[in-house]
Amino acid sequence: MADFIFGGRKQTELRLEAMQMLEKHPEFRSDVGIFDRSLTQRREHTLQRVRRLYTLFMEHGADVDKRETLADI
Repeated sequence: MADFIFGGRKQTELRLEAMQMLEKHPEFRSDVGIFDRSLTQRREHTLQRVRRLYTLFMEHGADVDKRETLADI
């Protein structure tokens, strides 16, 4: 079913790989609820995520499929 939803076996595997890659970075974890942080803390956390995502795009930018999958998640 996942293969159908994500557009094929290759896309499903890329999506799983991208999700595992994101799980390794603490910026993408949501251990603390969004409403438990102040506005300043939420903004800083968002900037940390953007910085990390930019770094990942630069590392995997040559692979268009990986880049698009990361952007989709």
